[in-house]
Amino acid sequence: MKEGKSYTEVAAALRTTRHTVVRWERWFERDGLKGLGSKPRYWCNQRLPREQEEAFRLDIEQLQQERAGGRIRGEDIRQLLAQQFDVAYS
Repeated sequence: MKEGKSYTEVAAALRTTRHTVVRWERWFERDGLKGLGSKPRYWCNQRLPREQEEAFRLDIEQLQQERAGGRIRGEDIRQLLAQQFDVAYS
């Protein structure tokens, strides 16, 4: 960017999205290099608590093993989350 490259050109060179480059620039302008450091980011809406992820993974494996043929579908996973973990995804 210091060389006059556009957000799109920088994103392509870094193999990321233009939106990500804009976000990085905003953080850098606000907090300098410290703003780009490793810290938790909260733009993702994760509904399943992290402490339940392992139980969820095991339930997915069990669901696949119980399947009489074929693979589990996204709808199967959504229903599992709703029924066993009381978490709603769409």
